[in-house]
Amino acid sequence: MCNLYKMTKTVEEVARLFGAVADPPGNAGDTVYPGYPGIVVAPDGGTLRVRQMVWGFPLTLKGKNGQPLKPKPVNNCRTDKLAGGFWRPSFHARRCLIPVTAFCEAESGAISGLVLFARTDGRVITRVGLFELLLALEVPTAAGTQATVRPPGVASLDNALGKPCLV
Repeated sequence: MCNLYKMTKTVEEVARLFGAVADPPGNAGDTVYPGYPGIVVAPDGGTLRVRQMVWGFPLTLKGKNGQPLKPKPVNNCRTDKLAGGFWRPSFHARRCLIPVTAFCEAESGAISGLVLFARTDGRVITRVGLFELLLALEVPTAAGTQATVRPPGVASLDNALGKPCLV
């Protein structure tokens, strides 16, 4: 999934779709860019919750003098990178689903230009994601993979969250 997605359904609508508990709505808008809040479906103990998270894992880089720079939100994780130290802990322990009503991908062969993908009936598309709880910041973050699943096609959400769901 590219750097932009849209979610026009409410937290309550998504909670009903997944049989989950809805956290109080936050300030997530219907257009989500890296570093902005969006909603996810994530396990919390034995309960599924629809909650707000910031789009993108924070990657702190260093400047030319070794000083830490402002964290950059990283929002794409490829399957060939999941075994690395940056993604591995979340891949093994913290999976989520990212409900979207549309997502963008770069136009083929174009340097700039995005193509918006959405269902013609307006139903939710669910992207597989990972999340991290940053206790120091008290801000949960999420990043999406390049896999897509739809809620009606998932036999059990536990299976979707507990096993690799790259379909």
